[in-house]
Amino acid sequence: MIKRFKWVEIGVLVLLGLSPLVQASPKHEPYHRDKPPVVKVVKVEKRAPGMARPPAAHQRVRYNHGDYYVANGRWYKPAAGRYVQVAPPYGVTVRQLPRGARQVWVHGVKYHQAAGSYYQWHGKQGYYQVVRIPRG
Repeated sequence: MIKRFKWVEIGVLVLLGLSPLVQASPKHEPYHRDKPPVVKVVKVEKRAPGMARPPAAHQRVRYNHGDYYVANGRWYKPAAGRYVQVAPPYGVTVRQLPRGARQVWVHGVKYHQAAGSYYQWHGKQGYYQVVRIPRG
């Protein structure tokens, strides 16, 4: 029964391919020899992603000879004359957690999570360090 349906489908496709309804007629051709084709020029301004300046109320963090800017738990870095959002580099330290950070315990170790990044407190030194996502 399946073979019969395949042959019916093939026959229908062959008949449609030979039908004059499917074949293109020359009167619908877009190109005319006596008229040049009309081309519309549309100006598209390509803008680099990011912001023109760092966000208001930001904190500047220097790390590995580069500047990062932190605002509302989000990290930004200058790139091509703009400021683009990036993940904080692992190992960078900050004295204060971003607003909205919450505690997360993984295998008995306390981390702080803010905006998808994880921080770990180093009490003796008095700073938080950005660490890789803990496995758990």
